[in-house]
Amino acid sequence: MKRAFALVAALALPTLAQAEEARQFDDWSAICQEAGCMMDAGEPGARLAFVEPRSGDPMLLLIPDALPGRGEMVTATLAGFPGAALGPGDGWRLVEYGGGQAIQLSPTVTREEFEPRFGSAASVEFDYVGADGSDRRFVVPLAGYAAARDWIDANR
Repeated sequence: MKRAFALVAALALPTLAQAEEARQFDDWSAICQEAGCMMDAGEPGARLAFVEPRSGDPMLLLIPDALPGRGEMVTATLAGFPGAALGPGDGWRLVEYGGGQAIQLSPTVTREEFEPRFGSAASVEFDYVGADGSDRRFVVPLAGYAAARDWIDANR
């Protein structure tokens, strides 16, 4: 797990687009380095990042400004598709990243449910109850996702 987070110091940036060597694809940014590749979209406090180390498992991370409360569901809705309710443990878990914490979504759900649909949807929306009890929602645009994915696949 640690080698994945050693992948890019850019994870500590508010957005990957701020990294000098990042490529831009509409709303998505992508970067490949010796340790692997990463792509992300969103705004500071509401980022979605794919981290793909050269060795180890890829991860889909939500990097919000407020984490979900203990035991809360995270609902992901792709525009035009039914939502997926993800429970803690089997649907999401907290992981350390670049000096903070992020929500790692289930690799199985990411691979089987999200990735095949990201290329045809306009956005993905995440809803959950924060640790402070407030309702949290953020929307990540998917314009440029397919081009960023193709670039990553060609540059691994």
